[in-house]
Amino acid sequence: MTAEKPIKILLALTLALYCAGMAGQERYVEIEGQQFRIREFGNGNKTVIFESGMSDSIEIWGAIPDSVANFARVFLYDRADIGKSDTSLQERTIPNMVGELRSILEHEHIDPPYVLVGHSLGGLITRYFSSQYPDDVKGLLLLDPAPESFWDHMSKRAL
Repeated sequence: MTAEKPIKILLALTLALYCAGMAGQERYVEIEGQQFRIREFGNGNKTVIFESGMSDSIEIWGAIPDSVANFARVFLYDRADIGKSDTSLQERTIPNMVGELRSILEHEHIDPPYVLVGHSLGGLITRYFSSQYPDDVKGLLLLDPAPESFWDHMSKRAL
């Protein structure tokens, strides 16, 4: 056996184990008859929740969550009507979206403290979440958040 063959086998085994670990991170949770795709990984005493923009799935974050997982627990999910989650069973208002997130976190026993990272529409969702559960939120990072006027449009019936 040449010296290259054991190295190739070791690399193939490492890649297979890495891919198996990645596949195990994504799963589905059912809340009131609706399936949501989630990913959770990493370790730490805080959970960083990534809240995507209006039509973005969890893939939009790229490798950022992997870097954060070096020092914190990471939670990503596709909201209803987004990515691989089911079609929504309720009106798409900010309070309803926050309620869905809260239900998922409770169902999965993902306890605070939370650091919320919101992009675009996710900025409105994270701000509303933090106003409803201020004792659970220890940090808030807004990346190009949607303007306040969009809040009125997304929340008109629920408020």
